[in-house]
Amino acid sequence: MTIIQDYLDKNNITRYKISKLSGIGQPTLKAAVDSKSGINGLTGKVLKAIALALDKKPGAVLDELIEFNNQELNLSDLQINEKPFYNLLVSADASSWENDQTRFDRSRFLESTNIPEYNGRNYDSHEKYLEQLIDYPCLFLYEKQVIDEDNLPYAGYIGKISNFKINGNAIEINYKTFNPITLDDVQLIQQELEIKQTGFTELNRTHWAVKNVNLIKAINDNKNLSLKLQPTVFISYSQELASTKKRVESLVKYLKDNGVDVTSDLDSLAPGMDLNYFMESVVRENNKFSKIFVICDHSYAKKADRNLGGVGKEAEMMKNLIANNPNQIQVVPIFFENIELSKIPIFLQGKLGFNYPVDNENEVNNLILKNIFNNYAFSPK
Repeated sequence: MTIIQDYLDKNNITRYKISKLSGIGQPTLKAAVDSKSGINGLTGKVLKAIALALDKKPGAVLDELIEFNNQELNLSDLQINEKPFYNLLVSADASSWENDQTRFDRSRFLESTNIPEYNGRNYDSHEKYLEQLIDYPCLFLYEKQVIDEDNLPYAGYIGKISNFKINGNAIEINYKTFNPITLDDVQLIQQELEIKQTGFTELNRTHWAVKNVNLIKAINDNKNLSLKLQPTVFISYSQELASTKKRVESLVKYLKDNGVDVTSDLDSLAPGMDLNYFMESVVRENNKFSKIFVICDHSYAKKADRNLGGVGKEAEMMKNLIANNPNQIQVVPIFFENIELSKIPIFLQGKLGFNYPVDNENEVNNLILKNIFNNYAFSPK
């Protein structure tokens, strides 16, 4: 993720839409958005295109980008990675992870790393490696003896590197920490995280390693940990249209693959279970769901407005959740068809949501995932 892409996500606009509205070529826009230079590499042409699509002045967009660039990172940035790598940084300094910056000796960089494309001894490639590694989540830990001697309540934190600088024989980093993680939790999944346990273990040496492991998935998959990084969402939809059900199945799979616990009738119901009890979970377990997504097509709108079947029952309960609460962000519509009033249930008309065109699902999936994690409170159980 880049700053510009994050800014577009926050404003719920896609590159596809910007290209359509402004006429700028998609390759030009993609190059600007994906550039590691961020706002420093933004051209006037691209800035004007974004401003046009957002109905804002270019100067206002630039001011917002600068402000956005200075804001804190979100844990949502940790969820979306093409490669299942994470950074393991272990320090003997008990204050290393209590600020927002620290430094590592380059001689300790990429120790205990068994990934062919990263060679710590190749100093000339350190900058290239770091440009890739800042996209991966981090496990910031203290050496075990420091934890024991200083009686630290946590072993370290889950986090993200925001930027880096190579200064002679040192790598200086700025970082953001999210959830603290206990030593017990680390040791429970030490093998899954590929942290060396034999001999002089990795938890007893200051170093920076890269592991071929999906850190967030490893944490979420172990139900014995005190740390939970997995939001739960509910999806309400009408099964009448086969095309809608197929697209819902695809969306559910995408969300689950990216660390979201999804409740829907696709796999949360089994023969013999009570249908009414399941549907009532929208209200009964309301605090459990960080988001309730309503899949809008003409079938759902008809059933919700006429109070028909399971859709009508779920819609009635959701009406109560959003009644007299215009600023609520829990119940969110996803428009599977062209946005027309006849295809939106009355109780959701006027609500902002996600337009979900068939030819642009991947990009909107990304926006939906960001929406889930940006509004989820991460904390130990």
